[in-house]
Parts: sequence; structure tokens; C-alpha cells
Amino acid sequence: IRDRLRRLQVYLVRSSKDMPPSLNIRGIQLENRDPVTGGGFADIICAQLEGKLVCLKHLRLYPNTPDKKHTHLMKILYKEAMIWHNLHHPHILPFYGLDLLTFKSYICLVAPWMQHGTLIKYVQTQILSNSEINKLLYEVIRGIQYLHSECVVHGDFVIQANILVNDSRQACLADFGLAWFAGVTKGFSTSTTREGSTRWLAPELVVQESTEFRRTPESDIYAFGSICLEVHILSGVLLPVTSFTLGCLDLYERCTLCWSEQHSRSAQTCKGRTSSVG
Repeated sequence: IRDRLRRLQVYLVRSSKDMPPSLNIRGIQLENRDPVTGGGFADIICAQLEGKLVCLKHLRLYPNTPDKKHTHLMKILYKEAMIWHNLHHPHILPFYGLDLLTFKSYICLVAPWMQHGTLIKYVQTQILSNSEINKLLYEVIRGIQYLHSECVVHGDFVIQANILVNDSRQACLADFGLAWFAGVTKGFSTSTTREGSTRWLAPELVVQESTEFRRTPESDIYAFGSICLEVHILSGVLLPVTSFTLGCLDLYERCTLCWSEQHSRSAQTCKGRTSSVG
């Protein structure tokens, strides 16, 4: 019943374009109006709330943006807010609420500021051991497992932006703009667009000929395998496969599990495999 109510809540908010007042927060103080970074359709701006740094996710819109595109992007933002505010886990970026005052007529999603930045930046700028990197990846798969237990598919693990490192140096998942509910009825779980990063798409999504583009928990797991490999390569601690070291073989075995046939992929299997590598 809870999952059905959540889906209905998202549907009603997208249809009415009216967000629950309980999500509104006040007291945001802008540090600088210039974006620090950004994604496919939004900018990230640094601000303060009660003396603490926070980030504002603000839609990137231009005066000549077509009304149809503007409506589409606003629906994505509404959906993200409604899905995100129900997620509570150590490896999910916390959602503080909505800021309606800083940018008049535009909604900003508010979350804590992550001073260590993205996972990829962190592993490239820190001297980390193989076990420390695997700890971060274990935290990522724990976050994915939690999402799937909540019947939520993330759908867009773009490593440069969507996996962050918090003040406790733990990995947490962010950016739920393409997140959606798994295993629900037609019309709720499908999308006719292929937004997001194609490099992390599972094969079944690439060859999908239907007009209904369906991301699944299995496609999240496929993306996680690519993340594992890229993190190890860019951190500089990946040993050549020709060395046949135990750690290197474990890494490739883990990736192979994530890249297996669709019906064989699961967060639980990858979680167990990742926790055993150190």
C-alpha cells in the first residue's frame, strides 16, 4: 500500500504542479548566483542554511525555452523531489526540502553541500588503497540495494555527478531526476525518452526497439559494474590483468557479475561480492 501511495503522490504532483507546502524551507542565503557545476538540465549553486553550506539544484532555463520543454523539465523536477524526499539511508544524499524564494518563480531542490565532491574527483585526488576504494564501492551498492528495496530505479549513474562523497568520506547516491518506480503498471514505470548517459546503459536498453523505454533494477546493476571498473582505473591502483593478482581477478569477476545476462543481475549478489574484496 505504501508503494502505491508514493506512486499516486508523484502522479498527483506532476499533474497538478502543486508541491506539498510541508517541503518548503526558508532562510536560504545565497553565496553566489553563479553555478558551481551542473548536469543535463540543472545547475548546482552553493548557498547557506542556518550557517551550514547547502546546494541548490536549479533548472537551467533560457528566455527562448519552448513552453513544452519547460513543462517537461518542471515535471522531472517535481517527480525527483517527491521520490527523493521519501528516501532515507546513510548512502543516499539527504533531501532538505524546496526553496521557492531565492529564484522567483523557480523551484530549487535543497541538499547538504558535499565538500569532497564526486566519487571520481575523490579517488583521483586522494591516495587510496584498494580496500578503501572497495569500501566506497560497497557503500554505492548498499545505496543501490536500498533504492531497489523501495521499488525505485535510479536510472542514471553518471559517475561524474551522481555519486558523491560526504563529510564522513562515505559514498552516497544523488540526482534522482531519472529515477522511477520499478515493477509497476504501464504508464508509471516507462519513459519515451532516453535521457541520461548512454555509456552506462545496459545492452537490453540499447537494443530496445519499443517506444516505451524501461529502465530496471537490472540496468542499474549493469551501470554499477561500469562504475567499479572506471573507479579502479582512474584511481591508478588497478593492476594489469596479465599480473593475475587476486585483487585484479576479483575486480573483473565483480564486473562480470554486473554485466551478466539481465535475469542474473541483482544488488544482493553484487553487494556480497564487493564486501568480500579488500
